[in-house]
Amino acid sequence: MPLASETPSAFKSASTVAPELVLTFANNFTLTPAKGAPKESTVITVNLQSVFFSQELENTSVKQAIIKVDRKNFNFIGLIINLYSKNTKKNNKMYHKIVLLSIMLFLISKKAFSQTFSKETILIETSFGKMKVKLFEETPLHKANFIKLVQNHFYDSLLFHRIIEGFMIQGGDPESKHAEPIKLLGDGDLNYTIPAEITKKLCHKKGMLCAARNGDDINPSKASSACQFYIVQGKVRTDEELLKFEKRINNKLIDSLTTIFYEIPSNKNMKARINKLTGFAKQDSLEYLNKKQFNYTNTEYLKLNRYTFTKEQEQIYKSIGGTPHLDNNYTIFGEVIEGLEVIDEIAKANINKDDRPLIDIRMKINLIVE
Repeated sequence: MPLASETPSAFKSASTVAPELVLTFANNFTLTPAKGAPKESTVITVNLQSVFFSQELENTSVKQAIIKVDRKNFNFIGLIINLYSKNTKKNNKMYHKIVLLSIMLFLISKKAFSQTFSKETILIETSFGKMKVKLFEETPLHKANFIKLVQNHFYDSLLFHRIIEGFMIQGGDPESKHAEPIKLLGDGDLNYTIPAEITKKLCHKKGMLCAARNGDDINPSKASSACQFYIVQGKVRTDEELLKFEKRINNKLIDSLTTIFYEIPSNKNMKARINKLTGFAKQDSLEYLNKKQFNYTNTEYLKLNRYTFTKEQEQIYKSIGGTPHLDNNYTIFGEVIEGLEVIDEIAKANINKDDRPLIDIRMKINLIVE
């Protein structure tokens, strides 16, 4: 099942709500309910990972946040940051910078990922460790289908058959269970697809569980595979990269503007002129014509209702990382809430020319009660 390559809300109980509000902020930390917390609130201690802070903070050894959540309304009340430095002389300017960044990341993530987790918890077991996954209520068709397959033990002993480090890990091909080491995998599926449930509020941050699918050329509706999925690893991105990814997502829109440009009466012969000039030593003329087309397309592009990342999503991609170029094209239907490090370990596996691991990485998936 092809996948684009790297190149071309609230729970019913306070005991589960509070941790999940934080888990959208950072997956790799420990949660400890504070002893003696007042009845009207829940206090959680979170040990943050240094990955969320700049490299200049290497001397900061302990990062701890205390998040207070209203037990009745699940509202964010306050955030207290305590940092301890290995240096005896604390740099106050750096200290305040860290505090502000911590608060910003928490609030951004809470706003950007206001999706509702399902009550079910999925456990994915591999030889590299375990991952806990929550499914999204915003994608009911995908949620129901995945739960059905898990309950029927469909995924047990299937392989993670396609791995691209810095991108994603993919599995769920039914033909992978007894596949010979040389077999090319990825085309296996069930005899149905799932209608796309793509929503702008969900983006491809690290740890997202997404549905694989066939390409737009044979699948313009973006319908999902019945069984193949991928889990995002991705990378931390820059502003420049995010701008390029936005344009990549909007490629069809840009192509249509280019077509319109050449249909303007005064430009009808321009394409032929550009083709004629290409390969000749008339670079000035060619550059002028290309620039004229680019300026028109870019100006009209900025006027249109195009796909853009929200400010919150931009911050997520620049801090946690992900695969932003897949946004608005694939259905995201769940998220790894524990075990992000397992994704990283699987992604390090040696692979062949078809991105299949040289050693079989099998999965076992179950519903668990927490």
